[in-house]
Amino acid sequence: MTQVTHLLVHCPPKGGGKALLQTILLELERILGTKLPVPRSQADAENILQRQTTLAGIGCIVINEFQNILTSEGYSRDMMSAITNINEKCGIPLILAGTEEVFDVVASIPHGARRVAGSRPWRNIKKGEPWEKWINPVFKFYITAKEPIFDETVSEYFYDFSRGNPDSAVSLFTTAQALALSAGREQTQWPDYRKARRQLYMRDPVLQEGKKENGKKKTTIEHNGHSPSQIEDPVADLEKVEEEPVPLR
Repeated sequence: MTQVTHLLVHCPPKGGGKALLQTILLELERILGTKLPVPRSQADAENILQRQTTLAGIGCIVINEFQNILTSEGYSRDMMSAITNINEKCGIPLILAGTEEVFDVVASIPHGARRVAGSRPWRNIKKGEPWEKWINPVFKFYITAKEPIFDETVSEYFYDFSRGNPDSAVSLFTTAQALALSAGREQTQWPDYRKARRQLYMRDPVLQEGKKENGKKKTTIEHNGHSPSQIEDPVADLEKVEEEPVPLR
C-alpha cells in the first residue's frame, strides 16, 4: 500500500469538524486512488481515519487557510475539538497554517492553547526590547566550537541589515557561521559577519535595490571600545568582492 507522508487540506469555512474530516478523507482517497467507506457520523469518520493512518502510514496533516475557523466563536471551538480528537485518537501531528489573528483566537480556547504554544508569525520585529528578546536566543544555536561574538553592537549590526526581518537575520547568522567553519575558526567573529553581509547582498537583488533606493551610506561600528571601523555599503563594493560564496547546508 502507498505510504502517505503528509496530507494538505484547506480548512472548510463551514461545516465544523465533520466537514474537516470529510475534506481529509476525500484528499486521502485522491492520493490513494481508492474509495474509502462512507462515514455515517463524525465519530465514524474519525475511526476510518484512524485505520487509514495505520495502513497508509500518514506522517502529518497540514491544514491550510486555518483562519476560516474565525466564522464564529462556536465554530472555532467545534473545529478545535475535532482537531484535538484527530490528534489524540489517530496520533497524527497536525500543522495549522493561517493568518496571524487566528492564533490569538485559538490560544484562548482550552483545546487550542497548548497546540499553538511556540507558534511565531515571522513578521518584522520592532527595534529595542522585542528585537533583543528575539535575537539573543538565536545566537545560542551555534555550530562552531565556541559561542559566537555577540553584544549590543552585533545586535545593532544584525538589525541594521535585516530591518527586523527574522529570516534575513537568520540567513546572516548561518552564513557567518559557515564562513567561520570554512576558515577553520572555532568562533564566529566580526570578519565573518561582514563577509556574510556582502555575500547576502550579492545573492539577493531585492536587498540590493532597497539599499540603492536608500542611498549609499556608511555605518560606524565600535566594538568594545576598539577603534571604529567604517563598513562600506555592500552594494557599492559588489564589483570589488571576489569571494566565493559558501553553500548553506
